Amino acid sequence: VKMALSFAKDTKALHDEARVLTKTREFSKAAEIYTKIIDSFTIESIAKHTEEDKVVLPTLNQLATSSPLRAIILAERANCLLRLNDFITALRDCATSIYIKDDCIDAHIIKAAALRGLNRFDDALSELEP
Repeated sequence: VKMALSFAKDTKALHDEARVLTKTREFSKAAEIYTKIIDSFTIESIAKHTEEDKVVLPTLNQLATSSPLRAIILAERANCLLRLNDFITALRDCATSIYIKDDCIDAHIIKAAALRGLNRFDDALSELEP
């Protein structure tokens, strides 16, 4: 439990920092922090692997990789990447976000914008259709 609380606290602090950077249009720095958060969703970075931890590691790993929070973080990084004109990587983040949480509206909107940036206008329009 201590491990999970520590992870949550650290993630929230980084998330808050990335959001501030995004609001101040420092997209590259924000994307780096979002990457750090996403990388922290691996079990190796959550636990120090004590005997007690080894019992809960599979469950934590499953939660970390399929977490709705991870989907949101991916969509927010995709937004930064979109602003940096990295459309392909933004599309990849959106696809993963949508796979995890198919009702992540931001991911669908960002995906459409990235497709538009790649001049794939028909795909962008169909992404926004209900």
